[in-house]
Amino acid sequence: MASDKGPMKAWADLLRLQEYLPLFIFSALAGALLATKRIDLHLASLLLFVAFSSMSAFVLNDIMDEEEDRAREDWRNPIASGRLKRKDAFLAFTILALLSLVLLPFMELSVAVIGISTVLLLSTYSWGPRLKDKPVLDLLTHGAGPALYALMGYALYKSLDMTSLLLAGIAFLLSCTSCILQQVRDMDTGAYAAKRTTSLIGVERSIDLAMALMLISIMIYVLMVSIGALPLIFAIFIPSGVILLEPLLKLKTGAVKPEEVIKALRLRGSLLAAIMLLLYLIS
Repeated sequence: MASDKGPMKAWADLLRLQEYLPLFIFSALAGALLATKRIDLHLASLLLFVAFSSMSAFVLNDIMDEEEDRAREDWRNPIASGRLKRKDAFLAFTILALLSLVLLPFMELSVAVIGISTVLLLSTYSWGPRLKDKPVLDLLTHGAGPALYALMGYALYKSLDMTSLLLAGIAFLLSCTSCILQQVRDMDTGAYAAKRTTSLIGVERSIDLAMALMLISIMIYVLMVSIGALPLIFAIFIPSGVILLEPLLKLKTGAVKPEEVIKALRLRGSLLAAIMLLLYLIS
C-alpha cells in the first residue's frame, strides 16, 4: 500500500527518530554526566555510536518485519507500505551498522565490549532468534538497550558502581514500559502480535505491569537522590512522577487510547530529561 507521504517522512518512520532515539541518547548522556561533567570528543563519539547503532537496529527490525507487517496491514513500517524499497533500507542498515562499529576501536576496551554486546542484543531482537516473538524476553531485550547505553556512558569515565546500575535500572524499566505500551497499541489497532508478552497476559494486566514498572523507576530515582547519587536539588523532580503516571491511569480507565499515552509520555519524559540534564550541568 503506497502512501502519499513524502520520502522524508518515510525515512523518519524507518529510523524512529522521534520514538526511541531520545531515550537512548538521554540514557547514554545521563550515564556519562553522572560520571563526569566533562564534555569532550569521547562523549561525542559515544553519542554518535548510540545514534548509529540504535537506528541500524530500527531499520533491521522493519526489514525483518516487512512481510508480517504487510499481512496485518501495519503501514507504520515504510517498507511494508511501499514507501521505501527493501534494498534502500538494507543499504541504510549496512551503512549505519558499519558507522557504529567503526567508532568502537576508539573507545576503552570495557566500553567497546558493552557496545558490541548492545549491537548483538539489539540485532537478535528482530533477527535470528527474534527475541521480540518470545514473551518476557521481548521486554528484557527491549529494556536492555537503553540500560546498556547508560552503562557505556558511565564506563567511559568511571568504573561501574551502584550509581551506574541504578541509572541503568531506570532506563531499563522505562524502556520495558514503552515496549508494553506499544504492544497494547498494536492489539488495540488490530496489529495483533500473538507471540508477545501483552498477548500472553492480556491488556489489563499489561497496563498494570506498565504502571508497576513506572512506579519502580520512580522509587529508584528517589533512592538515587536519598543516597547522594544525584544532587539533593533533584528532589524537586520527585513530584513530577505524577505526570508520568497520569497517562497510564487514564489508559487504565479507558479514557485515552494507547497511542495517546505513548505520545504523552514521550513528550513529558523528553522535557523532564532535558530540564534535569540542564540543571545538573549548571548545579
